[in-house]
Amino acid sequence: MIDKFVAEFVGRSNWFHGARRVRSMGGATTFVTPEPKCTLEERPNSQKDSADLCVGPEHIALFGHTESGMGREPEQNIIEGVVLDVVALGSDVHVVVELADRSSFC
Repeated sequence: MIDKFVAEFVGRSNWFHGARRVRSMGGATTFVTPEPKCTLEERPNSQKDSADLCVGPEHIALFGHTESGMGREPEQNIIEGVVLDVVALGSDVHVVVELADRSSFC
């Protein structure tokens, strides 16, 4: 489990709130965020009904509108948005994306 204060202190983080969902096939349990829709397999020791999902910018890939998403299941953990800003920071590129609900992530 990651403490939100520590995650923000260490660097830029993107936060999504999710709820526990039990899938009927195989009984697998996942955490699902409403919008943007993200699905994460639950850890076996988790007993909470809701959680915050922290995704670091280094774990986000950008795809053009017509690209497939590198073999992922259709619509699985793919968030649509509009690129608002792109800034080169040494060997990194900082990209700000606006989502349909007017929120943004980097």
